[in-house]
Amino acid sequence: MLRKVIHSILDVQSPSPYLQQRARVVVVLALGMIVVALLFVPIVYFFHPHPTGILIIQALAIILFGCTIVLEHSGHIIDGIILLLCILIGGPLVVITGARWLGSTPLALLFSIAISGLLLQPGHIWRVLFIDLIGLYLAVTYYTATGSQLTDYDTSIVVIMPIVLLMTTLIGYLGARTIQQERTALQSALAEQRQVEIDLLQAKDAAEAANRAKSAFLAHMSHELRTPLTAILGYTNLLSWQASTRGDQDYQTDLAVIEHAGKHLLNLINNVLDLSKIEAGKLDFAIERFNIAELLRDLGATVQPLIAKNGNRLVINCSPEIGEMCADPTKMRQILINMLSNAAKYTEQGTITINVNNELEQDIEWMLFSVSDTGLGIPSEALSQLFQSFKRVIDPPNATKYDGAGLGLALSQHICRMMGGEITVTSTLNVGTTFVIRLPRLVVQPITNEVVNYV
Repeated sequence: MLRKVIHSILDVQSPSPYLQQRARVVVVLALGMIVVALLFVPIVYFFHPHPTGILIIQALAIILFGCTIVLEHSGHIIDGIILLLCILIGGPLVVITGARWLGSTPLALLFSIAISGLLLQPGHIWRVLFIDLIGLYLAVTYYTATGSQLTDYDTSIVVIMPIVLLMTTLIGYLGARTIQQERTALQSALAEQRQVEIDLLQAKDAAEAANRAKSAFLAHMSHELRTPLTAILGYTNLLSWQASTRGDQDYQTDLAVIEHAGKHLLNLINNVLDLSKIEAGKLDFAIERFNIAELLRDLGATVQPLIAKNGNRLVINCSPEIGEMCADPTKMRQILINMLSNAAKYTEQGTITINVNNELEQDIEWMLFSVSDTGLGIPSEALSQLFQSFKRVIDPPNATKYDGAGLGLALSQHICRMMGGEITVTSTLNVGTTFVIRLPRLVVQPITNEVVNYV
């Protein structure tokens, strides 16, 4: 309870951080003075021969310090500072002159100078010095007017005090000016940082807007291109069938070229559409159980013409006892077809091998699909760019020999990661390349926040 009360008292609100800091200092000082005055109440009451006057002064001081706190909380921060300094300067002088004890005057005046260095602007400290000197002069005048005799100690105080006050004021002024300069530099740095943050947020918003526009464009254009392309492929197949029934070999050859180009373009459009779906977090997964050996057997029959195109042969090493896997079989086929087509593209008169194994790691069973070839291989410096979208690692003189837009590997990596796995690669130039697809046997929930890297 007491902690909440103190926190509410110290919780001074101000639009300026600098004024808020000063207001809290004023509140702390006023609270300290109130506590000191309350502690002296029983001492004065029980041990002073005439406590009434002193108790009245202490009560008045407590009320004035309370008014200072009220001023700070009401937003009149400067007025509260002025009232506090008036109490610190005028209060002790009144008490001291009333008690005819000039020796305590330096403590009160020096204290007011020190406090002003914390609360006021550097130039205002000199005003406090001027008021202190006037107070010292009035105290001495009061002493002499009432017939009191100045002792040697009092005289030395009157002579030395202005010099001490001047030195203290100078030190307080230099310190306050240094603090003000540092505060100004800090405020300038903070303003620059805030501006940088604003610029970064604006750039981020612009980039996200451009990214959304790009994704929408890719998705829209992919749909728009795929619709007429599907019709083109359909009519191409129809014309090819008619040419076959008529025995027109020339038309069949030309239509086969059109069909190959159309299927390549359709595959590219599908990859771009899938990438845009991944980026938007809208790529759908159909998680179900399937037999791994059966999937690979069907896959081998599907890709056999592609493998044989460059005189390659396909070897599938998968034990029938390997069992089932819980994942998206369509996405698995897509990943493996991308790996196999990539291997077939860069291998001539060689062997492409699929090996399937499993391993247990931290109570999770992983399936390892290794796709190896005996083709060109990949330079070691290009391996880090292999899974970036629209990146190709073939040297420019040979690039036109191999079709492709550099999307298959990147798309496969994204899909694999969304199912909780990873694709790694090892390669040796002119020896071959091995891709290892590592996926959990039980894919529970695809990760939908996979980031697409187009760079």
